[in-house]
Amino acid sequence: IRMLVHSGRYYLKGYNEKYKNVVNYRMDHITDMVVLKEKATPLRQIKGFEAGITNEKHMGTNLPYMYTDKQERIIFYATPEIIDQMVDWLGLDIDINVIDKAEGGKYKLSIITSPTAFRFFAQQYLGEIEVLQPKKLRTEIYNVVLAAAEKYK
Repeated sequence: IRMLVHSGRYYLKGYNEKYKNVVNYRMDHITDMVVLKEKATPLRQIKGFEAGITNEKHMGTNLPYMYTDKQERIIFYATPEIIDQMVDWLGLDIDINVIDKAEGGKYKLSIITSPTAFRFFAQQYLGEIEVLQPKKLRTEIYNVVLAAAEKYK
């Protein structure tokens, strides 16, 4: 177990024995805690954590909203005005490639992060971001936008 601070919130990162995955628990949401006698699986015995929790991939600085699904490369367009917000939410580990000015001066960016977390980030900045890949994430955002548009007719 490791304690992390992300966006002003405290989390416990640990291995969930029941579901066999690493999770983040908001400390202010933990109630009725019970100390068990059974030994927990050491984190260094879990695939991907052999070196412990040492880098941005595990520390959460490139994981807005602290989701723990498998990280993927996300490729997207973003307007220049949103770059500061992206660094605040996603960290400095973003590959920035300038797109032709015919695209309105947008940047083409890529990041390796949680697709679930990035979906929420992209939805927060719909006017400034367009997800290109993975196709599944683009489709999920499209469906959320359609459902929201239907609600606000």
